Amino acid sequence: MMNFHIPAMLSTLFMIGLGLLTLVHCHHGGSKPDAVQNGHTLMLPSESVQKDPSDPNTQPSIDSDHAAQPNAMYPVRVPRTIVFERDLKPILEILCVQCHNATDAHLYAGLNLETRQSAMNTGVNRPVIIPGAPDKSRIVQVLKLDVQHPTNMPPSPDKIRGIRLQILRKWILQGADWPDNVSMVKPEDPMDAPLP
Repeated sequence: MMNFHIPAMLSTLFMIGLGLLTLVHCHHGGSKPDAVQNGHTLMLPSESVQKDPSDPNTQPSIDSDHAAQPNAMYPVRVPRTIVFERDLKPILEILCVQCHNATDAHLYAGLNLETRQSAMNTGVNRPVIIPGAPDKSRIVQVLKLDVQHPTNMPPSPDKIRGIRLQILRKWILQGADWPDNVSMVKPEDPMDAPLP
């Protein structure tokens, strides 16, 4: 029988090296390249990678600080807290209010999205927005319909898929806070308006 003996100093150095290697490997995410260092906590954001932007079930980057976004008009991440005026109003004004306004609502399922009061109380299939329940809210259901479905909205549905739909869903989930004094305006020329 062969007796194998490692000097104590070498054994200690080996264990320290192994510990450092493990620490560095874990710190950088190990085999999970999506790992994110958040303060002192390592978390694996399962929602951080958007796989297919046309898939409404894909989870985009979520729980980021809005300040980290390069431009609030063109969000790249869903903020932790959705602020209606900052995060959702620009999207709805360009993509929804051009048709669903006080003047044209009778042409489009009777839905007027210009004010909170009208958004909550108009439309053929009420309630359109159910605070706290995005998947029961008719607005989300219609936006998630297949492109070929006759009641799919908006007419060019790719424009509100992915991150924009996630912002809407999260806003509804967080209670659909929409200040009474904030109303939306139908864009004069939606073709010239910047798409949020």
